[in-house]
Amino acid sequence: MAARTGTAHVVTTTRKYKDRVYRTHLLRRSYREEGVVKNETLGNLSHLPDALIELIRRALQGERFVPAAQALEITRSRAHGHVQAVAAAMHRLGLSTVIAAKPSRERDLVLAMVAARVIEHRPEAQLPYEQVKPAIGETLRRRAAAGLAQKDGEAKLAELRMGKDAGLKWSPARVVSRREAQGMTQDALQRAVSADVSKLPAYVGVPFPEGYLLLRISKVIEADAKEADAQTAARIGGLYGRSQYDAYVGSLRERGDIEVIPANLEKK
Repeated sequence: MAARTGTAHVVTTTRKYKDRVYRTHLLRRSYREEGVVKNETLGNLSHLPDALIELIRRALQGERFVPAAQALEITRSRAHGHVQAVAAAMHRLGLSTVIAAKPSRERDLVLAMVAARVIEHRPEAQLPYEQVKPAIGETLRRRAAAGLAQKDGEAKLAELRMGKDAGLKWSPARVVSRREAQGMTQDALQRAVSADVSKLPAYVGVPFPEGYLLLRISKVIEADAKEADAQTAARIGGLYGRSQYDAYVGSLRERGDIEVIPANLEKK
């Protein structure tokens, strides 16, 4: 008798008896004998786990299975132990309740940022000279240029105060005040309003990290305190008096080796 050949497959039958359902999984093979298709049971798989039965069924249908190590390729993996350690430390310290008493998305985001900052911390280290050489060179060039600009500015300021033409081209005049600085720095504005304007035009020099700024005061407009309320008028009067006082003290210091005692100046 010739050996029977044919395709094997898994057949599952379901039978219900007295409110219970019985399933039978049989391994069968189909073959043809004298023109008639017949089935042959090769084994009973009912005692196997459902997952294994499903695996056998799919394998007999032509599906191929390979080990997970061969099916997947790990291209990159990130450590998580240090993250867990930081999270546990924050939990022990009660940091979450310090940030917010109730859980919220905002609190979780803050905790995540704190953890990221701790994890990314790098100890202080000295950079190689070749790496910082361009920055050092640029800093030294700017410092030298600023020193030269300050010396040149001070020389031109002295010429202007002596009534000489320093050969400068001034920008268009602007009206400035303590309220409307027009882009001037606080130091420049303070020097401008405190300048001695008894003789116009008056000149003021303002050193700053990038160089030297020259200011020309060609006109002084006194504010009309009557148009302001009482509080504004008092503030304007105080600022004006202070600027006059500073200008007077500055003029005394420029006249010679004079020691100015503010307490004596303020006596009536």
